Amino acid sequence: MMKRSITHRALMARINRTLESEQKQMRRSRKDTHDFAQLGAYYIVSESAVTAHHVDLAEYGKKLGLLRLNEVLESEEK
Repeated sequence: MMKRSITHRALMARINRTLESEQKQMRRSRKDTHDFAQLGAYYIVSESAVTAHHVDLAEYGKKLGLLRLNEVLESEEK
């Protein structure tokens, strides 16, 4: 089966649409900031409070059923 490549941005959009019903949002830290060390590349917030940090985008997408078996994140297939 051939894997279909999706971007990090596309998966993050899928996750945010799913989290919207819980009034949560996934955010991304820039590597050159203090937040990156504390929160990781991806983290979840709810009403300005961090509810999860150092979130693995691909694993979280799979956990929510948003990354299909025939899909792979761009950086993973190289």
